[in-house]
Amino acid sequence: DARFLRSLPHMPRLVMGWRAADVPLGTDWTGYDVVLSALPRMLALATTLGARAGELYYPGMPEWIAREVEPVAKDTDVVFAGSVSPTQHARRFQLLHQLAESALEKGFSLALHLACDAKDLPPVIRRFWRPPVFGLDMHRALARGRIVIDCQGDIGVTAPDGRRLMDLAAGDTANMRLWEATAGGSLLLTEHLPGLGRIFAEGEEIAVYRDDKDCLDQITYYLAHADERCRMAAQGRARCLGQWNMKRRAAAYHDIVKRHLAGKES
Repeated sequence: DARFLRSLPHMPRLVMGWRAADVPLGTDWTGYDVVLSALPRMLALATTLGARAGELYYPGMPEWIAREVEPVAKDTDVVFAGSVSPTQHARRFQLLHQLAESALEKGFSLALHLACDAKDLPPVIRRFWRPPVFGLDMHRALARGRIVIDCQGDIGVTAPDGRRLMDLAAGDTANMRLWEATAGGSLLLTEHLPGLGRIFAEGEEIAVYRDDKDCLDQITYYLAHADERCRMAAQGRARCLGQWNMKRRAAAYHDIVKRHLAGKES
């Protein structure tokens, strides 16, 4: 925040930041020319915290990673890779519990690559726990899934005791898993959010669920309808690598930099 900027011996002409996570109460972004985020509420907050401007910006996917994982065999029905925290991922933890119980009941294969201490997990989740994965290993793990599950964490302004005082997601998402799953050619199954349509087309490029039961129903459906699943996954991959490739996103970032530098010169 501003404390760090004040410590710099030289202030750059343009200071930019990215945020799509919790913001502690009392944060000061004075000195930032631009804060980037895929969350519109975060952009509105940024200017109230002292930033000169906020810009809506989405991440990009390096095409070489998609090529690297393309040969990976899809040998697992459902995959999730990510962290679980009791303070930020209460809904995610509940969904994973339901997934594990459903996998036991219906017999589909499930891999949960969770960044946590496995001994703290309930037995039903521990049964499907796999070691956490990062970098290319994570991309390969996701690419093994016929279906990749996404459930975003809570994002807000947080009090010192951890309470969220303001919802900063509010129907939008900036979860990198959206791009990682689709780039790997898996069917992304993510929660329905109003802002999701700005990134992918629901029912055409990705599948969505509205609650835990709907998520389990969608898994059952798409595992039984392989042609439809593969078609949607292919369309999701094409959208990801077409619109959201790193080259195009870098160009968009470059445009933002040029525009704000020009504004400072004028």
